[in-house]
Amino acid sequence: MDESDVHLNPQLTKVWTMRGERFRVPSAGINKKVHIFGGLNYRTGRTTHIVTYRKRAVEFCQFIEELLHQYANDRLVLVMDNASYHKTKAVQDLLAKHNDRAQVFWLPKYSPELNYMDALWGYIKRTALNNHFFGNTQSLDCLLYTSPSPRDLSTSRMPSSA
Repeated sequence: MDESDVHLNPQLTKVWTMRGERFRVPSAGINKKVHIFGGLNYRTGRTTHIVTYRKRAVEFCQFIEELLHQYANDRLVLVMDNASYHKTKAVQDLLAKHNDRAQVFWLPKYSPELNYMDALWGYIKRTALNNHFFGNTQSLDCLLYTSPSPRDLSTSRMPSSA
């Protein structure tokens, strides 16, 4: 499990162009962002994610509930980093309520190389987000809900409006 921020103003990276031509990417002027909470089933490659406009314990709890819904008949091992909102009372209470179905494995601090979701966020940003301006956060939301995971096994549901 992990989360990532996606900015309306695109990340600019190197691109190939014809000699003498300049690659131009428009920008919003005022940057806005959305947050993605995502989880990866290590066994199948299936991803589950939600897009939110805030990144707090409340939204993280919504994501945990979405995972519990998507895997209603399964027992889950939640591999989590040490983000501060992962350890709030609300999250701990939710995990305690579902401790028969969800077990937490805490990653060591500062170890993104152990979290496969970090690699997936990098892949999505490199292949679908860099050097592209979406115009507004709704278009960005649409892309995030329709773009496939690397194994084309993405499942998600739209979040409630914020």
